[in-house]
This record gives sequence, structure tokens and C-alpha cells, in this order.
Amino acid sequence: MRPHPVVFASMPLRHGKAIKHASVQRVFTSGRLWFAALRRAPRSLRRLARGAAIHAPVSHCAGFLLGAALAGLAATAQGADWKLEKGISARATYTDNVNLAPSGREESDLYTEVRPHLGIRGKGGRLQLSADYSPRLLYYVNENSRSRVAHELASSAKLEAIENFFFIDANADISQEFVSPFGPQPGDVGLDSGNRIETRRLRVSPYIQGRTVGNIDYLGRYETTWTDTDRESLANARRTRWLGRLSGPPQRIGWSAEAFREETKFEDQQTFTNNLGRLIVSYRVVPTFRLEARGGYEQNNFGLTDREGAIYGAGLDWRPTPRTVMNGFWEERFFGSSFGANITHRTRLTAWRLAASRDISDFPQELFTLQPGFTPLLLDAIFATRIPDPVERFDAVIRFLQENQIPLFLNTPLRFFTQRIFLRERYEASAAINGVRNTVVFSVFYSDNEPVSTTNAILPPELLLVDQPFTQTGASISYTLRLTRLSNVNLLLAHTRTKREQTLVGSRPDSEQDSVRLTYSTQLAPKTRGLAGVRYQQFDSNDPLFNNYNEFAVFVGLDHRF
Repeated sequence: MRPHPVVFASMPLRHGKAIKHASVQRVFTSGRLWFAALRRAPRSLRRLARGAAIHAPVSHCAGFLLGAALAGLAATAQGADWKLEKGISARATYTDNVNLAPSGREESDLYTEVRPHLGIRGKGGRLQLSADYSPRLLYYVNENSRSRVAHELASSAKLEAIENFFFIDANADISQEFVSPFGPQPGDVGLDSGNRIETRRLRVSPYIQGRTVGNIDYLGRYETTWTDTDRESLANARRTRWLGRLSGPPQRIGWSAEAFREETKFEDQQTFTNNLGRLIVSYRVVPTFRLEARGGYEQNNFGLTDREGAIYGAGLDWRPTPRTVMNGFWEERFFGSSFGANITHRTRLTAWRLAASRDISDFPQELFTLQPGFTPLLLDAIFATRIPDPVERFDAVIRFLQENQIPLFLNTPLRFFTQRIFLRERYEASAAINGVRNTVVFSVFYSDNEPVSTTNAILPPELLLVDQPFTQTGASISYTLRLTRLSNVNLLLAHTRTKREQTLVGSRPDSEQDSVRLTYSTQLAPKTRGLAGVRYQQFDSNDPLFNNYNEFAVFVGLDHRF
């Protein structure tokens, strides 16, 4: 008889403790038994957890990535150290508008969310692995047909196939995203607005890198990314990139040269291509200040027309103190000015960040790009003084966020689904302040979006709204007050607005969403926390595709780590 899933959660390993490579095979085997036990469970549980069997082609690759990495490390990385992280959380929520319907058509419901978590970290020999899987099992009391599983996976692996020469990077992710920036974007996965999709991504990137006799660094990389969703009306995508780069030795006058080709192919559409070559010459004025001159040539085909021309620009990097960094660049390209700038500063209790960018992008690329408002990045800067080791610091930051109910992301420009190449201009400011009893994290942003590619494909209605330029603005703040050594209260406020700049006929689409959440959290046992809270949100839009709504909910929950 195969063991019950609880056997997997009760392996004789403590949270955060290192395990040797011999245990990897037991971990991998137990993982397969965990899914097998779900298939053998009673019918009611199988119906709820049916989604737990990852079914899409990309998601099969995600499971293969994890299994292959584990098996590879067990075979090649003798003496490697591993960390196995296990946990589970449970929530019960009563909402007065589970279907996010307009006034007069609301339906109330009580739903539960059970979220097991398995994390694996390993580094040894020539292989590194990091994987986190946290499926959300949702069950609704009044409307059982809504019950489902929402998958969340983040995994990466790096293999040094030939020592100091040939490497392979791989990533496999599953996440919950939104289709339209004009539609509702509820933060709770338990609320299905019809605007939410599950995206699955696999990236594989073999490359060579090294250094020649003359101390010239070289890099040759090939990267391919597959993206699909759980909605049939949205096209799957494949993105490929070839990159070659040479860099001179670090001297007062330095140089680097690179060339790349990018191809983005959406199902039943033409392939978008972008080719660019660039030379950068840098001059180190003083050890903390460097200037750059940039020049090159580009050619692209984003639909019905070809565009090509020279590019030129400048850049700088200034580090006036160990805690302050200012860098950026500007280039003139086919779409006008392209730029990127970052300013960061930290003190013992605060971290500050300003960022601006203007460049072309696409949906597959955005899914692997770290979005603004990432709270661990801010808190990591504050913790750097107290915890020098980056791995220990990362663990400490994640625990701090969980204990204080601070979200991983504050409001950010939405990673909306699009089957075009977009020009995106973004500005963002964020900060974190961590005191003895108070922690404040806030973020504001502005994003201007404009399509630069054309297509003859017939797009679904929800994608037509982003077929013309539009803007996104937003702000959010998280405030935590520590009442005692074991308990705290967190207040989260958020506001976003999406507005089209122009329209051919009728009114300009305009959507606004506001939300507030208040959460009380306390430690019940050394590895267990309890919480309770309330939330309220409202959504207003002048577009007939979406319903205006108000929603109020109360929730309780438990978080436990093994």
C-alpha cells in the first residue's frame, strides 16, 4: 500500500537543516507518491485536487526540470548539501460577493483555501537547484462547482556541464496572472473575476563563457522560452534569443561589444524579429564614477514594416558611498529615446529606490522580469548590515514578511497578456522603513504603454482594449505595528487606475480599483501562527466588458512550517 500524502510532510527532516545527496532520491520518490496518493484519494478530494496533476505541456516540463535536477545532483554531486522546506497554510473566508457581481446580483459564500508548500534548495558539485511549489486547494461551501486548484511554482536550475566553459540554465514557473489591465484584479485567488488566467512558462538557456589569454571575457548564449495559459482563446508563445558578447579587461578605459537576435512567435501569427549590435566604451574617471559612450545598429520586423537604423547614447555609474548607487543609460533608437535609470540608498533602518525605464518588451519576456514593488528587495537592503550572508539574509527576509503579513509585491504595473510587442515607459518609487515596533513599505508607479507591432490575427475582445496606448498609475502602502513580541497588526491600502489615452469612437476606457485589508497575526506555537482579518475592495469601470462591484470579507487562518 502506498503511503498517505502526510508521509511526505512528516519526513524526519527539520526546517532549514541540510541533508546529504543520498536523501535526494527519497525526496523525489516521496514527491511522486504525494501526487499518486491524491489520485487514489476519495472521489470528492480527487475532484477538488484534479488540477494538482500538472497537465499542460509546459507544466510537464516543469516537473521534468525538478526531477531531472534532483536525479542529476544525486548522481553527480557527491556530498552536496540540501535544504528541504515544508509548510502548510489554511484560510477560511466569508465574502458577501464571491462572484464579484454588480449591486443587486451579489452571491455570498464561505470558501476554504489549503496551501501546502514544498521548497528545495541545493548546491553542490556542478549543479544548483531552487524550487518552490505551493498549490492552492480552494473549496466553496455554497457553490461547489467553483472548487479548483490554483498552481504556483517557481523553480530554477543551473548545470555546469563542462567545467568553467559550458553551462545550462533552466526555469519553470506557474503563476496566476490577469488578462486585461482594464479588468478587475482581486488580490485573493479565491475570487474569480473572469480576468484571471494561469500561465505556465519554461525557459532553457545553454551557453558558453570564459576568458581568453588576453583577459577578454566571452559569452555565447541561446535562450528559448515557451509560454501557455489555461484559456484557449489566448495564443501560446515561443520566444528565442541568441546573444554574443565580448568584454575587455577591467581598466581605466574599458569596452564591451554585443550582438543579439530575438524572435517572438505567437500561435497563428507572424514572427516578430529584433536584431541589434552595440559597442560600449567606458572611462573610469575615479574609482567610484564611470562614464560610457554607446553606439550600434538595429533592424527589426514587428509586423507589416521593416525598420532599421543607427543607435547611439551614453551612460554612467556612480557609487558615492557603499550604501548609495546611481546608474543609468540613454540611447536613441527607432522608437525615439530609450533609457534605464536606478537610484538606491540604504541606512540601518531604511531603504529607498527610484527607477525609470523606456524600452520594448513582450508578454513572455515580462513574465521572467522582476516587477517593481518587490518588497524582499527593499528589506534585503536593510537586513544587509545585520546579516552579511545572502542566503541567511534571504531566509530572514521571507520569515519577516510572513510573520508581519507583508505581501511579496505591492501594487505594480500589471503584467497584462498581449500578443504584440509593446513600448513601455515606467517610473517607480518605493521605500521601506523598519523600526523597533513599526514597519512601513510603500510604492508608487506610472506606466505608459504603446503597441509598436502590427498583426492580422483576430484578437479576442479582452485584448482589443490594449490595442491602443494606455496608462497605468497606482500606489500602495503596508503598515505593520508590533503589539507584543508575538503579535502584530497589518494595514494594507492599494489603488490602481488604468486609462486609455485615445479611442476611435465612444468614451475612453477607464478603470479604477481600491482595496483595504486589516490583519491581526499572533504566534500560537514556535512554528505556527494564527491570523484573522477583514478586507474591502471596489472596482469601477466605464467599459461594458467588466462589472462594477463592491466586496467585503472576513477571514481566519493558520500558517505552520515543519
